[in-house]
Amino acid sequence: MRKVQKGGPLVNSEFYPGWLTHWQESESIVKTIDVVKQMKVMLAMNASFSFYMFHGGTNFGFTSGANTNDTKESIGYLPQLTSYDYNAPLDEAGDPTEKYFQIKQTLEEA
Repeated sequence: MRKVQKGGPLVNSEFYPGWLTHWQESESIVKTIDVVKQMKVMLAMNASFSFYMFHGGTNFGFTSGANTNDTKESIGYLPQLTSYDYNAPLDEAGDPTEKYFQIKQTLEEA
């Protein structure tokens, strides 16, 4: 973080504990151990961070969005699933996941 922000406060305004999934892709998973490891690095630097997403959700109909991708031949439009779960610590139903409990423990120990 110091490479980007040489002075002043350290802030990660979008710390991703998970990621979106496009149609026809395998579910995007960010391992809990990797999330906790990065949290510990930021906490050791006294950095502030905000999870994106902490609580999953759902975008119904055609409001889930899409991305474009010019790097894959014949694939220019990549629609996202209606699930906005993002492999988040709290899932779409608001239930805590193992990732949630590991994050909670890490913050309690900080």
